[in-house]
Amino acid sequence: MSEKIISAIRGHDRTVLDQARSAPEGIAVEIDEVIGSLDNEAREIATELVAMQDSKQAGTFLLRRTADTNVNVATVAVENLGKIINKPEANDLIAAIPERPDAFVRGKMYLEAGNRQDEFVLDEIRRVSMDEKNNDAKLRSLAARAKRGGRQEISDFMEVVRRTEPDDALDIQALLLYINNPKLAGALLPWLDNKEGVMRIGSDRQNMMASMADVAVWTVHMLKIKLPFETTHLRNYTPEEIETVRKLLQTI
Repeated sequence: MSEKIISAIRGHDRTVLDQARSAPEGIAVEIDEVIGSLDNEAREIATELVAMQDSKQAGTFLLRRTADTNVNVATVAVENLGKIINKPEANDLIAAIPERPDAFVRGKMYLEAGNRQDEFVLDEIRRVSMDEKNNDAKLRSLAARAKRGGRQEISDFMEVVRRTEPDDALDIQALLLYINNPKLAGALLPWLDNKEGVMRIGSDRQNMMASMADVAVWTVHMLKIKLPFETTHLRNYTPEEIETVRKLLQTI
């Protein structure tokens, strides 16, 4: 069965992914042995299959593939690291970050490392990120350290939130929700004064935009801070609702 699966991978037959769950337990090891002979598309399919099977070898396999010379393969690997059950050890994950040439991949690895709860994680992320040169990856390193409770990092990230420009609002919002600490919500106060549209909402016919202020209100709700009005989705909030949130954040 393994030979048929590998042959299908070589032939770029994506239907082979339907067999991921029933593939032999050691298929990740067998694929790893021939990975050097596979082209970019085949390696991408192989990486998806190993992630979907999620065997005991999956974490180690995916961590190796984050170093793939093809960015699409490396991206598939890093995006699945957080989804599998059989994850690589936290120390192996963190140690590999500086060795990865792609900044997007390193950024994702920082965030995955920040999800780990081992006691050494905060100090190790601090150590490996000291030489990080890419601004986006550095930002994700900061978010990971803030998630792990670094006091200085929490303060630094809050300052990043306060200074956020509209073009970066959705990225910073995603990192705030990743950190998932309601105490950081107070940094959203400056957003409430910004009415510039940052995201289309509603139908195409409505042609509506959510402002930075709207995103701030929704983010406060997503951080599980109780609001005195109902909101079930991101929408255009009234001036009165925005002012209510302002008063609420001033107490945090």
